[in-house]
Amino acid sequence: MVKFRPSFRYGYSPKRWVPWSFVQHRAKITHALSKMTSSWNEHGVSIVSDGWTNVKGKPLISVRVVSNGGAIFLSTYDYSKKFKTSINTAEPFVSNN
Repeated sequence: MVKFRPSFRYGYSPKRWVPWSFVQHRAKITHALSKMTSSWNEHGVSIVSDGWTNVKGKPLISVRVVSNGGAIFLSTYDYSKKFKTSINTAEPFVSNN
């Protein structure tokens, strides 16, 4: 009886099926973010939003955190089914999501 044993390319862990390059890049990104966020308690941050439209012309609102270390993107909200009012625009900042 012949058993099938898959061969794995370099950079992959056969136990977890996670590319090692992904793990290494994630560690680099985490380290870079920790450098940026380390001064947040000391210097504070500003939460900013920006309204823009996507390729299809639908309105979007992006939210970022800005500090002396740079800007970090948090999320984007789709506002194609809502009116652009102050209450709807403030929703990402006051929601508990």
